[in-house]
Amino acid sequence: MSISRVGQTQQEVEVLKPSVTSDTPRTVDVEPPYTSYEGENHHSYLVDHYELGESKDLFNDEIKTIDGYFKSLAEHGKIDNKLSTIKSLIAKYEKMANIGKEERTVMKIAKLSAFVKFLRESEHINSEVGRYG
Repeated sequence: MSISRVGQTQQEVEVLKPSVTSDTPRTVDVEPPYTSYEGENHHSYLVDHYELGESKDLFNDEIKTIDGYFKSLAEHGKIDNKLSTIKSLIAKYEKMANIGKEERTVMKIAKLSAFVKFLRESEHINSEVGRYG
């Protein structure tokens, strides 16, 4: 046996090599875009994220506010159009808005919606600052 890398024998190195043949089918997991989630699932991703189920209609205004903001960010290229990006943004915004994990879902959605409205208003002010000199 010959030693090839940092104490590994030639036999051990060969075992570590992946064996790929042309007959091996390759599958690649592609994350669906956030902006097409509603079209494919007939409801917003937020319905599934917050496990709203049949009570989703109670939160229509809040969901439209939050979902519209995230879609706008994705469509304007400010964020990646991926569910994983939206998940991390929700977690980030919940932390920034002081939304606790133990809070009721109705409170989480209401606070997140209010926070998104605040972000939109702040962005509007930033875009209008040129008007004021």
